Amino acid sequence: MIKKILLFACILFLFISSVFAVDYTVGSGGNYSNLTDCLNFINNTANTCDIISSGDYPIGPYSYQLYDDGIRVSVTDVSILCDQTEIIGNVTDVKNGIEGPNDNLVIDGCRLLDWYRCINVYTGHPNNVTIRNNYLSYRNTGIYARTDNSIYENNYFTDGTVADAQSRGIYPNDYNVTIRNNHFNNSYWGMYCWISYDGVFSGNNFTNLDGGIGLVSLCIRNNITENIFYNSDISIYDFIGLSSSYDNIVWKNHFLDTNGVSDNNLVNIYCHNGEGNFYDESATPITGDCGPGILNNVTPVGPNAERTVSWSSQSAISTVTYDVFLNHLGGTTQIGSTTSTSLNYDFSSYINQSINISIIPWIDGSRYNGTHIEGDSFIISIETPPRNISDYCEETQTLVFLGFSLLALLVVVGGAFAIVMMLKGNVDAIALIIMIAGFIGLTVVLFVGYIAIAYVGQSVC
Repeated sequence: MIKKILLFACILFLFISSVFAVDYTVGSGGNYSNLTDCLNFINNTANTCDIISSGDYPIGPYSYQLYDDGIRVSVTDVSILCDQTEIIGNVTDVKNGIEGPNDNLVIDGCRLLDWYRCINVYTGHPNNVTIRNNYLSYRNTGIYARTDNSIYENNYFTDGTVADAQSRGIYPNDYNVTIRNNHFNNSYWGMYCWISYDGVFSGNNFTNLDGGIGLVSLCIRNNITENIFYNSDISIYDFIGLSSSYDNIVWKNHFLDTNGVSDNNLVNIYCHNGEGNFYDESATPITGDCGPGILNNVTPVGPNAERTVSWSSQSAISTVTYDVFLNHLGGTTQIGSTTSTSLNYDFSSYINQSINISIIPWIDGSRYNGTHIEGDSFIISIETPPRNISDYCEETQTLVFLGFSLLALLVVVGGAFAIVMMLKGNVDAIALIIMIAGFIGLTVVLFVGYIAIAYVGQSVC
């Protein structure tokens, strides 16, 4: 009988356990089957909700003030869906808002405020972590990471009410991580990379930072593209500081109000698929960057002074407009503005004068001028075109015709004069006849020549 009772009790326990699963525990006692109840219990206390079962866990939108680690994930395959719930820490303590050392973790839509580290996925080196749509304010680090095959996207990072001297949005130590479409604001570093390789850092905005991306040690083969760095004060480091890292591809980024890239060893790639970076006009592009445009030759359009000015495109994420200027005798005149890479202009006012062309590329929004495109001085000259053979033919025919007509006139006048003189008996008849015969001979030669030239002209002229 006792054995039957014990067997029944075991079966009943297993049934109750399967129906009323315990998903959370707290250090000071209490077991809960939803995260909201657990957070309500530990609100304004120094306790932690520990997730011990896999699954999706929606909460909020609520607001909690916690004084220990906020949420600890102790199993794989967990999704924390906050719906903009605020989980506020004590910024003076070394605590984590959410700690998840296990694989297949999703953290979505949380507002983690005033934590030493908002999210810690470093311990345990987890795989396949997705952190997205979160607002993270921190004293030290927004996402402290050592993961593989993970995605951090659409997050907003900023210093908390208290910040360490070298606070950082993301501290990635990852393999094959995608960090995209995040906004980093008011930190020392946006990303501080230490031993991270084969990642993609794209579409991020970096604002009011001392250092945008620091690739500090062994950050290798990362694709850094289409990021925008602007409105930042640079002290020691430029926006992308490359120290002992190599083979990173840095292209199609915008460096606005900044020095751009610091890479003393020049072992990274700044030209990819014919595209480099866009630099503020005050910055000097790094060696090997093919982003800035280059002025091509100024080529004639026709026989007059019209010329085509052309140049290679400036690399950029957004549309680039090119303002084209003519520089002459110390003065500068804008001669056009275009989004294409060529411009036709009539240089008639500058014939045989030394001029040069300069181009200022700029991008939309709050206008940012890029690296100026400068060309060497040149002279516009118009050469007299070579004469056509038909011109010579026409002139020759005209001269022969005029010569023939003149000689014919001389023959007529001379013949008439000879007859008059013979009638008066004052001139030797034989001399007159010879003279008239000479005129007639010359007339015949010119006539034959005229006919010949006219015949040749039909085929040549």
